[in-house]
Amino acid sequence: MFKVDKVSEILNVHTKTVRRYIKEGKLNAKKAGGQWRISEDDILDFLGERPSYEKKDEIIDSNIKKMTMQVSSIVDIDSCTKEEADRITATVCAAMNSKIPENKKARCDSVYKKKEKRLRIMLWGSSKFIGNMLEMISEIMK
Repeated sequence: MFKVDKVSEILNVHTKTVRRYIKEGKLNAKKAGGQWRISEDDILDFLGERPSYEKKDEIIDSNIKKMTMQVSSIVDIDSCTKEEADRITATVCAAMNSKIPENKKARCDSVYKKKEKRLRIMLWGSSKFIGNMLEMISEIMK
């Protein structure tokens, strides 16, 4: 059973559209715990596709967005002057702005704590992005 948000991904429509289809009787659904639930068979009926059992999973899977993983990492660089922190931050920002696909949904923030002489870099993104950024920061530190 799928929730409305997952069905909206499968059908590539807004969640309000899925609810409207249910209300209009175009898409069969059942309420469970106050939320609509839609079965695979009901989705296939709606799509007008009644494939053999083997192909059913293929149709559903091909319409569901692939699972993604986001990773976060915090890098603390101690005994860092403000000038060094600015240079490192500028390099990290330049790498972020490159047109590399794994940077598309990535995010980076940095904070320099003057009293502690510490640069903190916070990274969010794909595991590949985080790995590349950590490797780059390590190279800068050499």
